[in-house]
Amino acid sequence: MNHYQKTALGLDALQQRHIPLNARQRRLLVLIGTEDFDRLADQFKQRIATPEILEQLVELGLIHSTQAAHTPKPTPVEFETNITNIAPSSSPVVTPELKDSNAAVVLNTEITAPAPAPAPAPAPAPALKAYSFEETRELMMSLLQRYCGLMARQLILQIQSATDLQSLKRCQMQWITALQESRIEPIMLNQYLQQINHSLLRLQAA
Repeated sequence: MNHYQKTALGLDALQQRHIPLNARQRRLLVLIGTEDFDRLADQFKQRIATPEILEQLVELGLIHSTQAAHTPKPTPVEFETNITNIAPSSSPVVTPELKDSNAAVVLNTEITAPAPAPAPAPAPAPALKAYSFEETRELMMSLLQRYCGLMARQLILQIQSATDLQSLKRCQMQWITALQESRIEPIMLNQYLQQINHSLLRLQAA
């Protein structure tokens, strides 16, 4: 499951919403290729990334497998006619094989696949801010309060009691799982997730 990545069309679909997706398809598309998805427990991955939904997103061209074997392009096939014994006069003489009016004569024909249409460029993502530790923690708690309510009370208390970066990052998996089950729009969740990840990485590098 970890070897799938979004295509350019998949990124554009999250931004523009021009491809109709159900909630399970959009949730998986949001998470595919992110560090948070890689860190999810196997039982959550199997529940979110079922083979059926993965196949649907691949068929729509929204994700692709990075482990797909390279298939060589077919060699152009050339067909040559068996025209021989051309007389020096202006009227060519053809062999009996070509006298049949139903025979198909193809001269140096190449069979090639049409070039694929270029994928549309994804819309630029909004600029991310480097929040402080307190601002990052407050953002995580406020989203839980807004979209999950009392069901996330215990997790909110855990985030509130986090005093360092490592303890806050340990809450992140439960945080994303709780919001996935809420009514938040997947594209909005993806934007908040990118913001949280960006802030945590900046804090870790500081």
